[in-house]
Amino acid sequence: MKNNLTYQFGIVHLNDDWIAPLIKAVEETTRDEARFQPADGVASVWEITLHATGWMEDLLRDLTGAQDLVFADWPLIEDESEAAWKSAQRNLRSVAVLMQDELSRLDDSGLEAAIDEDGTTKGQRIASILIHNAYHAGQVIKVRQIHASQARRLAATV
Repeated sequence: MKNNLTYQFGIVHLNDDWIAPLIKAVEETTRDEARFQPADGVASVWEITLHATGWMEDLLRDLTGAQDLVFADWPLIEDESEAAWKSAQRNLRSVAVLMQDELSRLDDSGLEAAIDEDGTTKGQRIASILIHNAYHAGQVIKVRQIHASQARRLAATV
């Protein structure tokens, strides 16, 4: 189980393979692209980044036994500066690296350990975040494509 989760974690977050890894997709996003919201009710890349970071931090606390904190599922962006965007990108990478380190410390029996009162295992929670973040990596790519398409159309009309 550990080998599979480690491999999948790398593909979803850090390593180029058949999908764009979340970290690379976010780090290649400019501040203007990150702020772009393609439609009402559709998350921006910035919002997706904060959302994914929060859920990985939550899982990391569960894996390490740290105290649970209440966090916003979709936090508001209070500072839209370039520095704030760079900070959001760094935080996502940092949490992913910490998660990868924690995964490397777990063995198969540790992955089978229950993490909550429902009997969900650490391995199941990690697998869940992998699916979650692969989904959001695809969203990041699509939002960037829509942004580029709209920018091309706008430039063509000028």
